[in-house]
Amino acid sequence: MESVLTKAVRLARKKKFIDAEQLLNGEVVRYRESYNFYYTLGLCYLKSGNLGAAHDHLLRAREIQGLNPNVLLALGALYLKRADTRSAIRYYLEVQEVEPKNRIAAKALAVIKKYGASDDLIAWTETGKVNFLHPKFIPVPIRVTSVIISTFVIIAVIIFTTGLLVTQKKITFKTPPLRSGAVEASLNADEKNNPTELGGVYNYILTEKQVLQTYKNALSLFNAGRDNAVRVELNKIYNSNANKTIKIKAGILASYLNDAAFDNLKDNYDYTTVAKEPVLYKDCFVIWRGMATNVQQEQNSTSFDFLIGYETRKNLIGTVKVFLPYAASINVEQALEVLAKIVKDSENTAVFSLEGSGIHQLR
Repeated sequence: MESVLTKAVRLARKKKFIDAEQLLNGEVVRYRESYNFYYTLGLCYLKSGNLGAAHDHLLRAREIQGLNPNVLLALGALYLKRADTRSAIRYYLEVQEVEPKNRIAAKALAVIKKYGASDDLIAWTETGKVNFLHPKFIPVPIRVTSVIISTFVIIAVIIFTTGLLVTQKKITFKTPPLRSGAVEASLNADEKNNPTELGGVYNYILTEKQVLQTYKNALSLFNAGRDNAVRVELNKIYNSNANKTIKIKAGILASYLNDAAFDNLKDNYDYTTVAKEPVLYKDCFVIWRGMATNVQQEQNSTSFDFLIGYETRKNLIGTVKVFLPYAASINVEQALEVLAKIVKDSENTAVFSLEGSGIHQLR
């Protein structure tokens, strides 16, 4: 049986935006933590012309998954429709930071450059061409009946093909391809034969076997898509007596790691664990709950002291400084959930802060 969200996406893809909106509006409580829900509903409102509702729902989606280019593109298109070029440019530039070659963002910025005057831009948006700058709806699963039929067809083809090939030559099966970057970051024979360095001061003194095993763990976790856990293994390499060339390879592997979102963080580390050894969790993403205090807002940034574990006002686990590289509205009377990257103090290894990439108030 299909979920309500899947049904709504199917309707939206058929341009039945009002029907999709009506279907989703009664499911806010059920999907209150879902990026896909708020993104889909916000995009429906954008396409049906309800810019106020679109704005609210897309901002909520951004709080849940702030680095997703699609929601940034949708917000950029919304501000284009409002002829607010300053805000639109900000969102399109954010897209280009995440995806430098994003075609929609490049086209949108070209449009803004061409139709700089608000009257000209309004006239352009009224032609409906702004719809070409909208991002796509989320993909929907293939229907079960289609999968069953396709499976039977594939099995039949395989059986028939195998029958032909088995009489001609032995069939070989290939292993799944490695994740992009795994080969480039793999150690060569010389690095495996000389994995450690002599002398120096390090946080972790590892044997040759431990260095190789730690790096092997990093590659294995990388291919499993557990990027947060990879960062822990690489931090152990960076801060150990591992050979410099291995540390360079570790940096190559790190360049292929993806940022986390609320709905895809596979390895979350609690405050107590991080506070014991911040150097080991540098650049890791965490999702923590608590309360905000001492909020300071600038035009393009927000910072506050985060009281970890204090969301129930009963148990304060610790306090950490949070910096958001964008303006955010924060209610200090409500509990908060923060997705952020751990930033280690360069001078004091026991001190760390958080660079937030997404927040949302807990109701």
